[in-house]
Amino acid sequence: ASLGDEIHRGTIAVRPCRIRQFTGCQYCSYQAICQIQTMDFEKTLEELPLLERDEIWKRLEQQKGGV
Repeated sequence: ASLGDEIHRGTIAVRPCRIRQFTGCQYCSYQAICQIQTMDFEKTLEELPLLERDEIWKRLEQQKGGV
């Protein structure tokens, strides 16, 4: 509920993403309050790269301060 309130107040930016034809909005529980329908959806989509499993783990390790 508090995350929904933050989105509604504008504290949290709505930044939809896509990998190929799949968007994060398909799985989002906050569609009713994020007001994505009022935005130019295609212009705001962030295209995410399709990564292999090894690359994903490598990047996570780097963010964690590992390798």
